[in-house]
Amino acid sequence: MSDQLLLQIDGLLARRLGTMEESINGKLELLAEGQQMIVERMDRIEGRVESVERIVTEHSGPLVGLAADLKATNGKLDAVAADLSAHRHDTEAHGRGYLVSE
Repeated sequence: MSDQLLLQIDGLLARRLGTMEESINGKLELLAEGQQMIVERMDRIEGRVESVERIVTEHSGPLVGLAADLKATNGKLDAVAADLSAHRHDTEAHGRGYLVSE
């Protein structure tokens, strides 16, 4: 091969590689921008999750207390229901003179 032909081949390769490099660089820039957007979005989501965790933690104590209060109230209601049932049976046992109306 002659030097002239080698120079032409070298020039063609340089142009072709330059075009490929520009194409790849553009795609890499888009990829980097996409990655940066994902990182920023993840940071925002992480902040929201931390806020929700903080709120849940703040309210979990009162909710435990509320659950205990509900259990106590349930027990009291059961006692009142038992008393009413006993009273009803007592009034029904007396026969005439005492009427239980619904």
